[in-house]
Amino acid sequence: MKFLKFFSLLIITLLSTGCVAIPFNEVPKPTGDKNIGTESIELIDIDRLEWFTEDPQDLRKIMIQIWYPTDDLDGEKELYIDYGELRIEALASQFDYSPFLFKKLIDVETNSIKKAKPSTQSSFPLIIFSHGLGGNRTQNTVIIEELTSHGYVVIAIEHAYDANISIFDNGDVANYRSGINYERRNTQEITPEEFWAIRLPQLETRAEDVSYIIDLLELGNLPGNIV
Repeated sequence: MKFLKFFSLLIITLLSTGCVAIPFNEVPKPTGDKNIGTESIELIDIDRLEWFTEDPQDLRKIMIQIWYPTDDLDGEKELYIDYGELRIEALASQFDYSPFLFKKLIDVETNSIKKAKPSTQSSFPLIIFSHGLGGNRTQNTVIIEELTSHGYVVIAIEHAYDANISIFDNGDVANYRSGINYERRNTQEITPEEFWAIRLPQLETRAEDVSYIIDLLELGNLPGNIV
C-alpha cells in the first residue's frame, strides 16, 4: 500500500513539474554467482477451451517466460517488457495516465541473456510464478533474477485476460477482462452470487494454467531449450 501511495505521488509530482516520462532505472544486479538465461514461450492447451471469450472453438492460449541458470557469459540482454508500445499503452490505461509517462520503460534491460544455453548442471529447484489481477509475467523480474542467480529455475505464467495485456507470437492481443465493476460492488448492486459467478471460473482457469505447466514438465513436453 505504501508503494502504491508513493507511486501515485511520484506520478502527480512528475506531471505537475512538466516531466513527460518517469526516469526508470536499469534493474539491479542480482547477488548470486550464476548467470541468467531467459526465454518466452507461447503455449496452446488443445484440451481446454477459452473461458474468457465467446468463440466456442477458441482454445486456451498463454504466454510463459522461463528464467534459468546459464554458463553463457555474453549475449543479447532481454528487455524488461516485450512489445513496448503496446504494453505501455495498456499500463497507461490501467492507471489512467498518459503513455508518455512510461515511455522510458521500453528501453530498460534486464540482467538475463535472451535464449542462452542452460547450465550444464543437471537440475535446479523450480518455482512457478503467478501474477495478480492486472499484472504480467515480468512484473517481478528483479526478484526472479535474484532467485535464478542463486540456482533456481522460475517459470512465470502470464494468465491471458487476467493479465494487463498479453501479446502472442502472431501479434494477437489478449486484453484485460477480469475486472468487476467495483463502483457497483461498493454500492451493493452486485450480489455475492454475481461476484462468484465471475471469480470462480476465473480462479479455476488460473489454477488449470498452473496444472497445465506442471503436466508439461512432468511429461517432458515443455517447449524451449531447458527441458
